[in-house]
Amino acid sequence: MSNMSNSELPTSETVNAKVATISTPLRIKKLTPLIKWSGGKGDEIKDFEKYIPSNYDTYIEPFMGGGALFFNLAPKKAVISDVHKELIDFYTNIGNGNSKEIYKFMEQNPNNSETYYKIRDTMVPVDDLDRAKIFYYQRKTCFRGMLRYNRQGKFNIPFGRYKTCNYSELHNKEYETLLSTTTILNKSFEYMFANYNDEKNFMFLDPPYDSEFTDYGYCKFDKTEQEKLAKCFKETKIKCLMVIGKTPFIEELYKGYIISQYDKKYRFKLYGGRIGDEINTKHLVIANYKL
Repeated sequence: MSNMSNSELPTSETVNAKVATISTPLRIKKLTPLIKWSGGKGDEIKDFEKYIPSNYDTYIEPFMGGGALFFNLAPKKAVISDVHKELIDFYTNIGNGNSKEIYKFMEQNPNNSETYYKIRDTMVPVDDLDRAKIFYYQRKTCFRGMLRYNRQGKFNIPFGRYKTCNYSELHNKEYETLLSTTTILNKSFEYMFANYNDEKNFMFLDPPYDSEFTDYGYCKFDKTEQEKLAKCFKETKIKCLMVIGKTPFIEELYKGYIISQYDKKYRFKLYGGRIGDEINTKHLVIANYKL
């Protein structure tokens, strides 16, 4: 599928007609994220999956990122969004059947320091497909798959120095099948709440954390944004499930909605060009519906 102009953007009323009905499961083996993304929930699904509603119409995810839960569930009807355009260009191109073009780009550009910095610092994309190719290459070869930009808006994560670079998942047509029947948007979380406000829908929220070191690319997400999100969460008709790092601010913000918590250990942290110590924390599971 392709990105849409504002006049073409679907709503809760139109998405059902747009998405093809799939009577059989989309995949035999559960899909995993196509890219690395800071704060990915792939290893944590077991800690909160029991709280996911058994029945809902449309799956919605405003902070898509790596999309671990989306790919794990492979919902028949879904709307995904993220404010990072390069990420959305990538998912859109996979859905449009351009996996082979991205695969060819990976074959032509080896996993080495010289190529990495040439692509990072000098290559200028001419269209959305170019952006998708560069984005995917960087996600596979940069340090820890991290996303960070300098004050000029330039991606500045160093080369990862990995011995291997596996991109064989681009041959898996199930990703194209799933994304081709998914509405993919480059919109804010406020837009998603406003346009899919239906009690039949389910929204999974994996927002940036309440932390001074939160890495959300070129997009800032401060306490004001957290408060806006909490307001949407509490006022919507959509069944919402959120997973977020535990802090006193977040605990107070969602008082009365927290249903569980679990331990989480971060194995690295990059700031000031250094790798920090392990960080032990807790993640909160928050819901606005009865279980």
